[in-house]
Amino acid sequence: MFKDFASNALARILRPFFNDVGRLERLDVDRKQKSITVAFIPLGEQSLLTVTASGVSVQIFDGRHWLTWQNLRIDRPWMQSLFNRVMKENRVPIPANAAKLISLVLG
Repeated sequence: MFKDFASNALARILRPFFNDVGRLERLDVDRKQKSITVAFIPLGEQSLLTVTASGVSVQIFDGRHWLTWQNLRIDRPWMQSLFNRVMKENRVPIPANAAKLISLVLG
């Protein structure tokens, strides 16, 4: 029950950050695998895009909170390829309140 509550709270915090790319439909956290899966409908599309980050942790670099991961999988091969080519680091900045909640949910 706590996991569902925390996942829902995290989805509410992160939903505004998806507004410019699409509509967040689902956010799942797997504490055992330290993974976060988001499913959203990108702007201009009708089908879900699913992204799973595994080996997730929250780090602080230069006074900012970052979501880091060991592996990130996107369910569209062309997008996965582009992501792998463009992303040089396995991290993205996140708001402090999301960082605290992610740390709590992942244990």
